[in-house]
Parts: sequence; structure tokens; C-alpha cells
Amino acid sequence: MKISIIVPIYNKESYLDKSLTSISEQSYKDIEVLLIDDGSTDSSGKICKSFCEKDSRFKYIYKQNGGVSSARNAGLIEATGDFIGFVDPDDFINKEMYHTLINQADIDELDIVACGINIIDGDNVTKIVNSDNEYYNSCKALENLLRWSYDVSPYLWNKIFRKNVLEGIKFDEALSVGEDRLFIFETLLKIRRYKVINKCLYSYVRNADSLVGLSYNGKAAKSSINSDYKILSLCKEKYQSYVEMAQCSLGLNAYFQLCRIIKSSKYEKKRRV
Repeated sequence: MKISIIVPIYNKESYLDKSLTSISEQSYKDIEVLLIDDGSTDSSGKICKSFCEKDSRFKYIYKQNGGVSSARNAGLIEATGDFIGFVDPDDFINKEMYHTLINQADIDELDIVACGINIIDGDNVTKIVNSDNEYYNSCKALENLLRWSYDVSPYLWNKIFRKNVLEGIKFDEALSVGEDRLFIFETLLKIRRYKVINKCLYSYVRNADSLVGLSYNGKAAKSSINSDYKILSLCKEKYQSYVEMAQCSLGLNAYFQLCRIIKSSKYEKKRRV
């Protein structure tokens, strides 16, 4: 079974080589790597092309800048694999990640398989992992997502998705934050089985670009809250049993976004002093 790995890229020259190297060195070889350059103005394109020259599994696609959702949608159009994975270009992955996930998906006939993550913050590493190898049906997975549980996290990059489950689902290009959570919610509505593996195989790197807490603003907060509004609207239209949980999720997220804005404004004041 082939895995299509979608990497949305915009001006990531400082991190890209390490990220793509970790993908190229995967022990699972039946992959295609779709490098979606979303109008980079640095040397990201050159780095991507060098990997394509060395490894025929890599494919470089340049497009005008349209945001991360637009880039991921472009990748979904090009993907030919049986499963879809996502890697952010400033992160890196364990060499056994995709072998572990696809093997579990095959054995247990899963639609989504997720692993734990390492959060890299300078010299500090925080592991976020489920304590046991638990299975979820659609209903249980949706409940955990709406409760903001790490077991069914809103992250794309620590998972693989069976491609036929994603048919008809796209990233909302009007959202700059929260687009992944909405995408996963829509996907969970269609699955049969989801499983979390208790191994940390994806490393998320906090850096100047990803530390949104240091430059968080009303636009980002509004996008995140709009994502939850859209989830609530879907529940009201078709899935009444989830309305109450979606309302609680929206309220919790609104409070969380307010806290981030306050924290960010305090940081900006200190920085100016």
C-alpha cells in the first residue's frame, strides 16, 4: 500500500533539509512525497528540487501563494496513494513512523492511525502519547475530538488517513488557523475505526515561525473560533447528538483564544521595553 505524504511549504529554507531527509530515510519505501511550494521567495524551491533529483519518489509542485489549506488541497488532488500523510516542513519524523502506522492500519483495517508526538522546544522535549493502544469508532472519536482530548488530537501530521475516506473533503481555504481541526472532524464522520499507537514518532519543532503565542492576534483567534462555529453548524444541520458538545467546545476554544491574545500582548509589551 502506497502512502502519499503532503508537505506544504512556504519559506522554510532553514528547516527543510532536515525535514525532507527524515522522510527520505523512512524504512517504509512505498511512498510518494508531494512537495507543494506555496509561492516561496527563499531557497525552499531549490532545496525541494535537489531532493527530487536524488529520489524519484519526491515530486515538486509550485503554485501561487494561497495559504497552507490551499497547498494541502493541491496535494490531495495530486495524491495517488492508498493512504495520505502530512508533514510540516519545519518538523521531522522517526524513520519507522510510516512503517509502524501502515502496518497497524493493515492488520486492524483502520481508516485513521495516529501516533504520539514529541514537542521540541530548544533543548526541551515534551512527549504527548496515549497510554494504551485504544480503538475508536466514529462516535467515540468525535466525542474525544470535541473534548479536546490528545487521544483524538486536531493535528494532521501524526496520522495517516485512508484515502477513500477523504473523498469529498477539502481544507477550508478561508481559515488560517483551525483548518486542520475542521478537516479532521469531517473525516471522523466517515470512518469506521481509528487507533492511537503509544509511540512518539512525530517531532513537532517550536521555532520563531511556529510560536504563535508570541505574535498571536485577533485574526488568528477569529479563524480558530470560526472553525468551531463551522463544526457546530454541521452538527446542527446533520448531527444533532453532538450539538451540546460542539457548543461546549466552541466556548472553551473562545476562552482559550482570549487567553492567548492576552499572553501575546503581555509578551509584546515586555519585548518593547
